Amino acid sequence: MTARLDSLVADDYTLQRFADLPTHYQMAIIWFMAIDGEAWGGVDLSSLPCDDLKPVLTELLPKYVELYGDTLFGSAVLSATAIQNAVMCDPEISEAFSGWEEYHLWYLAGGAPKHPERDRWPVILSDDDMETLLDGWHRFHSYVRDSAVGIPAVFIPGDHHLIAHASIT
Repeated sequence: MTARLDSLVADDYTLQRFADLPTHYQMAIIWFMAIDGEAWGGVDLSSLPCDDLKPVLTELLPKYVELYGDTLFGSAVLSATAIQNAVMCDPEISEAFSGWEEYHLWYLAGGAPKHPERDRWPVILSDDDMETLLDGWHRFHSYVRDSAVGIPAVFIPGDHHLIAHASIT
């Protein structure tokens, strides 16, 4: 676990089973763990359409809850400014850009679709100091562009998070 992740979430997070997270949090996690990555198997995704996966994932959600419902995640709503400051410590970004505004404008020029203001998918925090976010870069930049103050975030808790919230486990 990184000092940066710990400084972002501090003690202001909750631990929840995947099954107990809001649906929009579950969808973001499934997207990262099963669609973008291969960490979560057990569900046949071979016949998924290529154009719009979200409705199909909604149908598959009960299967993911059955398989991964007891998996614990940390969740928090973080200050947009705190995440921006952390992102500017990412080596690749800090070496290429003089500050947040320059980086943010460059990122938006590459395209960041608009995301809804309600039931926002969380960003997924990284557990190393090389990058702040594992997933949700487009969402994050979209939320900042839309003047969001708080950014929903999830992370895979380390042992010290589990110990701090021992009543959950």
